Formats: sequence, structure tokens, C-alpha cells
Amino acid sequence: MSVQKLRLSAAVVFFVLLSFTIVALLYRFDNAVPRVPVYAPGGAADLTEFDFSSSVAHVGEAEFFPGRLLAPRELEEAVPGAFDPAARYYTARVRFLVPEGNYILFGLSPEYASSLYINGEPAGSVGRIDGDGNHIYRVAPFSLAVRPSGGVIELVAQAAGGVRDDVSYIGVYIGT
Repeated sequence: MSVQKLRLSAAVVFFVLLSFTIVALLYRFDNAVPRVPVYAPGGAADLTEFDFSSSVAHVGEAEFFPGRLLAPRELEEAVPGAFDPAARYYTARVRFLVPEGNYILFGLSPEYASSLYINGEPAGSVGRIDGDGNHIYRVAPFSLAVRPSGGVIELVAQAAGGVRDDVSYIGVYIGT
């Protein structure tokens, strides 16, 4: 075995061990910061007085537009509906009213694929649906570093693949 292959093998082993160590530490400290449920009537959570220094807000409510994949600019004229777990696709919007600063938005392993928008701009995608639309593959939880625009952070998710009856909306977490 050449020295180059030996070094490559050692680097791969080191990377794998480092990755498992990081995952183990994240799992251990997963509940180190309290997660506080926050009420969000109409999909708007007022977090202007929330104590981000000691906890993370969990917003489990949103505005839902079942059966429609809407761009953020189209939401102002659309009428929201109730969350429908049988809908194969929908758009969800949550608005966070926050003081100026830097924030992290994150969601736990989604049961669907989503295109995410922050303040009207594309912010990435999570998940993947197979060709026939029946199998949803979890890729990873999402996390986004965001700044408010005029004291508001607007998260819009176009979601598809919710084909099982037990799929539910798990909400979004926000912290600093």
C-alpha cells in the first residue's frame, strides 16, 4: 500500500471518528437550552419581550395554504386554511416579531420536502421526494442564520410529500 493511500485511509478514519464525536456531543447537549412554547395567533409570534439569553422559542403554529405552492409575494392575496395532513403539498408561513439582532431558525427532521424562503428570498431546500411522490427521504434538520427586516423574520415553506395521515407540522425553533 502506498504512503498516499495510507494517508487517505487515515484521513477518512479520522473524519469518521470526528463526525461521530460531534454527533454524540450534539445529542448529549440537545436539551441543554430550555425550549419554550410560544403562541402565534395567525402565524405571527411576538417575541419582542422573549428572553433569548436563557431559552429557545418553539413556535408550533403557522398560516397554512393547503393544496397550493405559493411564492412569498403571492401570500398577501391568498386566504389561509387549516393544516391538512392528507394534503400532498402546501405552503406555510410563520412571522417572528423580534428585536434587531442575529437569529437562528431551525426545524427538526422534516417528514416532507420543503423549499424555504426568508423575508421573501430563497433560503434553501430540505428533503427529497422520489419520482412517484410516495417516499420521503429525510436529509437533515434545517438551520438558518437570519436577520430581521423591519423587526420581522418571515419564514415561508413550500412543502410537498406529506402523503401519510400521521404527518404533522412540528413547528420551528428560534434562538440567538
